[in-house]
Amino acid sequence: GRYADIGHAERFISIGDGFEEVHLRNLAYFGHMYTVEEGAADMDVGIKIFKRLNVVRGLPIPVAIHYRYDDQVPGSRERTVTRCRRVKAAIEARYPDLVRDGLLVCGMTVQAKQPGSDLEIVSDNDIDGHGH
Repeated sequence: GRYADIGHAERFISIGDGFEEVHLRNLAYFGHMYTVEEGAADMDVGIKIFKRLNVVRGLPIPVAIHYRYDDQVPGSRERTVTRCRRVKAAIEARYPDLVRDGLLVCGMTVQAKQPGSDLEIVSDNDIDGHGH
């Protein structure tokens, strides 16, 4: 059947591993993907939803890119940060008009796999330390 995208109340697009700490219905549109290419159709649906929720009001589409790493494996964190950056670059390349117009904002975080691990902000986010 067709994906019904009326009545959406999501606040952001979540790409990657998702946030175990967040379990609220319709809080985010989830795209579990390793690369944008493999999840392109899902990402396009999310962008379509947020064009109707946000862009028509002049608001940007917020994308949270979040991946977990195994802190017991040397280099795992660095590889995960690289993965975040690669996925962000691919998203921005897929939607250049939204990026150019300031209507696509990506935030990146990584987190150790152990329960209760802190979120670590990847330094080259589109948002500053105050969330703007």
